[in-house]
Amino acid sequence: MLKILCTAAVGFALPLVGLANDHPAQAALLGMSELERKAAFSRVLVTSDQACGGGVQTLIDAKRFDLNNNAYWYLRCAGGEQYEVYIRPDATGSTHITRCSVLAQYGLSCPAALSDD
Repeated sequence: MLKILCTAAVGFALPLVGLANDHPAQAALLGMSELERKAAFSRVLVTSDQACGGGVQTLIDAKRFDLNNNAYWYLRCAGGEQYEVYIRPDATGSTHITRCSVLAQYGLSCPAALSDD
C-alpha cells in the first residue's frame, strides 16, 4: 500500500463552477498561465506541509487519467524533491500528493522529464 502524504483542497482563484468539462479543476489548471499554475501548486504543497522553497516546475501527464477520472500532474521543487499529484474531478479539485521517492519504493516512477530543468 502506498503511503499518501496528504489530502488537500486546491484553492484556485479561478471559479470552478460552470466550466463545461468533466474535470473542472483540470480545466482551471489548463486555463492558467504557467506562472499561475506554479503558484497554485506551490499553495497545494504548502497546505500539505510540503513547502517547495525556490519555486516549482510542473509537468502534466496529459494521457494519464485513472478509472475515477483523476488527472495526474508531477512537480519538481528547486531543491530537487519531486511529487506526483492526482487531482479528483470534484468541484474543489481535491488532491493526493505522493513523493516520487515513495513511489520508487514500489517500483513506480515519476516522468524522467522532471529530472531536467
